[in-house]
Amino acid sequence: MERCAAVFLLTDWGGLLPPTLRDKDRFLRLFRIVEWVRRMDTYWEQLPDKVRRPLLFYRRQPALLRRLTQVRDLVDITAKILKSAGLSTASHRRWQQQVQSYVNQQEVVSHAARKFIKRLEAYFCRSCPQV
Repeated sequence: MERCAAVFLLTDWGGLLPPTLRDKDRFLRLFRIVEWVRRMDTYWEQLPDKVRRPLLFYRRQPALLRRLTQVRDLVDITAKILKSAGLSTASHRRWQQQVQSYVNQQEVVSHAARKFIKRLEAYFCRSCPQV
C-alpha cells in the first residue's frame, strides 16, 4: 500500500489510495478497506493501465475479499435490525429472513460468514424471550 501512496499521492489519482492502516487501529479499519475495494471495483474498467498496475495487489486475494465483504455485510444487516427494532423475537425472525436472503444471493459463503451467522443465531436464542 505504501507503494501506491508514493505513485499516486500528488496526482489526479490520489483519491484512489487505499485507507491508511496504523498498528493501533488496523483491525477497526477493515470495513473501510471493504468500502475502498468496492469503490475501486466500480472504477476499475475506467482506469488506465498505468494506474491499474500498482493497484492489482488487492485483486489477487479474492477469497480474503469475499470473507471480509461478507462479514461486513452481515454486520451491517445485524446492526440495522438491532438499531431499529432492538433485541426481540420479531427482530430475530427478521434477521433470519434477511440473512437467509443474503446467503442465497452469494455464490460461495465463506467460513467466517457462516461462523458469524452461527454465533449471532446463538446470541439471539440466548437473549430473546421465546414465545
